[in-house]
Amino acid sequence: MLPLAFGLSSRPGSTGFAAAAGIVGAAGVLGWYGLHSMARAREVSGVSGSSLREVHAGLGLPFAWVSTLAPLLLTAGCCLFYSAFVGDIYHSLLSPFSLPRPFVLSLFSSLVLLPLCLLPDLSSLFYSSLVGLAGVLYTALFSLARALDGSYNPGGPRFALMEALDRPDLLSAPLPKTPLFRVSGGTLVLVNMACVAFACHYNGVKYYAELKDRTVRKFSFTMSLSFLSVYAVFLSMMFSGASSFGSAAQPLLLNNYHPSLDRGASAARALTGVAILSGYPLMFAGLKEALFDLLGIRDKGWHPKAAASVLSLALITTLACFVTEHDLGPILGVVGAVFGSAVVYVIPAVWNVRCADSMPLFRGEREFNYLLGAAGVALAVMGTWVTLKEAH
Repeated sequence: MLPLAFGLSSRPGSTGFAAAAGIVGAAGVLGWYGLHSMARAREVSGVSGSSLREVHAGLGLPFAWVSTLAPLLLTAGCCLFYSAFVGDIYHSLLSPFSLPRPFVLSLFSSLVLLPLCLLPDLSSLFYSSLVGLAGVLYTALFSLARALDGSYNPGGPRFALMEALDRPDLLSAPLPKTPLFRVSGGTLVLVNMACVAFACHYNGVKYYAELKDRTVRKFSFTMSLSFLSVYAVFLSMMFSGASSFGSAAQPLLLNNYHPSLDRGASAARALTGVAILSGYPLMFAGLKEALFDLLGIRDKGWHPKAAASVLSLALITTLACFVTEHDLGPILGVVGAVFGSAVVYVIPAVWNVRCADSMPLFRGEREFNYLLGAAGVALAVMGTWVTLKEAH
C-alpha cells in the first residue's frame, strides 16, 4: 500500500483519481477471480494437498515444476525485501541505542520471525495477523489525517520544518488539479504496482484447503469481503499520500513524513514494522510450500521441514544484512512483475481452460481466460520494462 501514492503521481504526467481507482479496482477483481479459480481447480483436480504443484499435476497438466518455481522465487524475493525493510525500519527506530543494523535484523528474525514461521498452519497466525491489521489501519488513518489537516502542504507547520532541515526533495507542492480520468506515461507505473498489489495467490490453494466447512462459494464470498477491505485501504493511502506530497511522494510513503518531529509518523513506522513482522509468516508459508515440493520433503516428518525452514530464514536474513530495501527495489520489481503475473494471472487462466469441460463456466469464460493468460504475459513484460526504466 505504501508505494501507491508514488504510482499515482509518477512522471511523466500523473493519473486522475477516478482512473487510478478504476485501475486498482480492476486489479482487485482479477486478483479475486484468480483465487476463485484456484479453489475451483482444486475441487476439479480431486487432490487433498495445499500446494499449487499438486493441483497442477492433479489436472494432468505438464510442466508442474513451473507452479513450484514461480511461487518459490516470488516469495523468496518478497521475503528478502521485507527482511531488509525490517532491518532498516527497526535500526532507525532503535538508533538511540547505537545498535548495528545486522544485529537488529538478526534479533528480530530469531526472536520474532522464526517462531512464527515454524507454526504448522495458517490458522496459528490468527492473533499475529490481527496485530498486523491494527498496524495497517493506524497507518492508513494517520496518512488520511495528515492529508486533511494539510500540515505537509505549502504553508503548513510541518512543511516549514522540512524546509528548515534542507530536504527539498520532499517539498514539491501537492498534486495539481488533474482531470479525474487522466492517463499518462506515468500511469504505467501505477498499473505495474496494481497488478501485484493483491498478490497472495502463492497461498491461494492453502487458504482454500484450510477454510472451515469449505465450499468454493463460501471461499469466494470470504475473499470478496477481504479484497473490498484491502481496496478501501489502498484507495485511502493512495489519495492521502498524493494529496499531501504530489509528485514528491516516495515509493515508501512513510519516508515523506518528518523523521523525528512527527510523532504520529514515528508511530506509523513502528506499527508498519509490526505489520510486516506479523504478515511475514504468511509469505514465508508460501515459500515453505514451494520449497518442500522442490526438495521432496512434503510427506516427511516435522524435523526435515523445520530444518529447511530455519536454513531458509537464516539465508534470507544473512543476505538482508548486506542490502537495504532501496537496493532491492529494482530486483523485487522484476521478480514481482514476472513471477507475480505468473501466479496471479497466467497459472489460474491455464487451470480454468483445463477445467472448462469439468465445471460450469459463464458464457465466454474460456475465451476470457485465454485473454487473461496473454494479458499476464504482457503485464510481466511491461512490468519488467517499467522497473528497469525507473531504475535508470
